[in-house]
Amino acid sequence: MQLISTLSQETPIDSTVSRRVSLALAALALQLNEPNVVSDILVQLSPVLGHAPQVLLDLLMVLPEECYNDHIDVDYEQRDQFSEQLSASAPQVLDFLCTFTAEDTGNVDTQEQMLKCFSKWIEHTTIGQDILAQHPLVNFTIAALRNRDLFEEAVDVIIGLFRQFGGQACLEYNMALPAVLVPRVLELAPLWSSADIENNTHDDDVCRGLSRLLTEMLESYLYIITMQHDIGQTLLLDQLILCAQYPWDFDISRIPLKGFYELSAMIRNNSTTGGQERFGRYAMLCYAVLCYG
Repeated sequence: MQLISTLSQETPIDSTVSRRVSLALAALALQLNEPNVVSDILVQLSPVLGHAPQVLLDLLMVLPEECYNDHIDVDYEQRDQFSEQLSASAPQVLDFLCTFTAEDTGNVDTQEQMLKCFSKWIEHTTIGQDILAQHPLVNFTIAALRNRDLFEEAVDVIIGLFRQFGGQACLEYNMALPAVLVPRVLELAPLWSSADIENNTHDDDVCRGLSRLLTEMLESYLYIITMQHDIGQTLLLDQLILCAQYPWDFDISRIPLKGFYELSAMIRNNSTTGGQERFGRYAMLCYAVLCYG
């Protein structure tokens, strides 16, 4: 910890050395599995926040990743215990990450790193939907989808939420998280400007990100879509058809294909009445667009 603090005083900071020391500390934390690891890190490294927040964010980013590093020789029981400790500390980490969301704190690079850190904690720890649905960090991430500088990192975070809480898990807490995410993501539809695409004045990265985001939402929420829950699926599917018609990059236009394939499979295997009539045409239309343009 002292070495990390010392490295943070250097100008410029050697990010490679800093990351390797962070990896070593994360591995040591897993091997020792002492209590209050996250609290100790936040307290002891709080002095570096004013001049080198990226050092602390780097450490927090690798901490949950190293928990699943098979090259670290610890037994499964200890690994599970450390994972449970990190999950218990996740609300504290999320609150800490919120300190970088204010307009007068942090720059774009720091906020990018903060979102990457948030993504790792979503992926590698267990955080309740009830906590996330009400957390200001989720609201910041959704708002960041309209910030070109933070767009890609925000997309990765929301996709991580879809994957972590998709399937039947999305029904927990009365679909609290989908109720927050779905309408806000669907509000992004105007970013997909058909006029800009036709005139070839679009941004490929934004189009790719929206296609990924909407396709992941379809795949993650297939269960509630085909169970007659109204989550705005007509708007979602209509937008995905537009994504499948993207003329400038086949890699972008084919992104929705897997989602429509899984939708058709779910409809075929689902006993709910009306599924084929409601959504079957979208699957066929998507295939037609991809085959014939």
